[in-house]
Amino acid sequence: MNAFTSVDKGALSYLEWKIVEMAHEDGPRSFNPDGLGARVIRMIGFKVPNGLANERLEALRRFSVRAWFWDLIRSGDMQAFFDAGFSRRHALEIISRVSMSRGFTPTIENDSNASTPRGQQSKCRCG
Repeated sequence: MNAFTSVDKGALSYLEWKIVEMAHEDGPRSFNPDGLGARVIRMIGFKVPNGLANERLEALRRFSVRAWFWDLIRSGDMQAFFDAGFSRRHALEIISRVSMSRGFTPTIENDSNASTPRGQQSKCRCG
């Protein structure tokens, strides 16, 4: 299974949509709350939201932060989202909602194309 195939698991729950909105409120600093950058930002006195204790919801939150604040969603981000039990449909629903608010759709990296020369990455537009 690659980053663009997964089993559909139904609609996102109310709690999951709240996590998507929370990602927008938390901002881009929260993408990697345990990383070196976040620790440095905390040391100089700025607030960085902590990650969620539930690994599945944290994967959803991180994917949503990526969708809200970056122009590119990497295939690794998609795969981590799928590995947490979410589907392609969930990703498209989140990207669609975020796109309506942002005014444009982030690009989704597609590295599953074996004919793409090494060092060059193919990108596809979602929506």
